[in-house]
Amino acid sequence: MIVRPVCRELKVTMESQDRDEIHNCVIKLRVNPQKRREKVYIGCGAGFGGDRPMAALKLLQRVKELNYLVLECLAERTLAERYQFMVSGGDGYDSWISHWMRLLLPLAMERRTCLITNMGAMDPCGAQEKVREIASSLGLSVSIAVAHETFVTESGSPSSLEKSYLMGGVRFLSCIHIQCSQRPSRHSPRLLPSRQPPEHLKQTVRHLRQESQ
Repeated sequence: MIVRPVCRELKVTMESQDRDEIHNCVIKLRVNPQKRREKVYIGCGAGFGGDRPMAALKLLQRVKELNYLVLECLAERTLAERYQFMVSGGDGYDSWISHWMRLLLPLAMERRTCLITNMGAMDPCGAQEKVREIASSLGLSVSIAVAHETFVTESGSPSSLEKSYLMGGVRFLSCIHIQCSQRPSRHSPRLLPSRQPPEHLKQTVRHLRQESQ
């Protein structure tokens, strides 16, 4: 990916070595000086799948100036595990996301800290719905953005935006005067009963199998 500054805009060019494809998009930069910071504080609350969430909570508690808290929980092994769970009828996202979000969301909203994670794994859109459900149960109003890959068909048009197997990003924008209706659960999450994966995930699995042949 190549990023070029163009006046007050960023021009992003994505080139694929495997296919003769170039995709351009323009990202407008912020022009409101009130939203700019001289210093940005970024913390890392996780370094691998299955990491301890209490370390992230302690960091959030101790560093009140923290602007971003990154939860890095995805690698080749964990991505493969999520793939196996998904084809077996389970969730394509990290099953611990419920525990993490119940633990971190209330204080993150209070401190105006943005959470960024790739716990979406094979199904970032499914993770988005799960986090929205958790936030609602806590009485929190959050804004969630998802970053994922888009496949391009032979006709040149992008396929379903929900299909992804690279990463899932979840962002939470701060809200003022948030009242939590429930306390965070101390119980570890469990996998949901076996069910059929959504159609867009079935298409992702078929795509992966075709590429591996």
